[in-house]
Amino acid sequence: MRSRHDGDEPANDGETGHEEDEEQANDRPIGDDDAIPDIEVNGTLIRRLPGNLNLTIPGIDADMLIEQLPRLALSTGSACNTGQAKPSHVLTAIGLARPSARATIRIGLGRDTTLQSIADAAGQISAVVAAQRVIPASIGS
Repeated sequence: MRSRHDGDEPANDGETGHEEDEEQANDRPIGDDDAIPDIEVNGTLIRRLPGNLNLTIPGIDADMLIEQLPRLALSTGSACNTGQAKPSHVLTAIGLARPSARATIRIGLGRDTTLQSIADAAGQISAVVAAQRVIPASIGS
């Protein structure tokens, strides 16, 4: 998994307002790089809003993925774009083409999110992504 902003330096603002478990949850990858090949993090992994992760997963339909995972806190754009059919203006502003924006999900973590629930969600997302990526190949056969 790589960030679109690899090489960002950590913020040096002196704030330490996070508890250790919360920091670990925010720094934990969604899965290993082999679970979902080609996944990209939108934004930096260092300077970001805690509890939010925005991922582009090439080869998937984000709306379909979300429909298949109703128990996870997922959406297809920024909060200000919820309910709109067109890709998020925020995603297109950071340089995502429309097909990539349509393959992008936002994952929300809550204060009660545990490392185990993150691992469980990563497994569920990986399974749905794998199934979606197989469907087009089988249709053309």
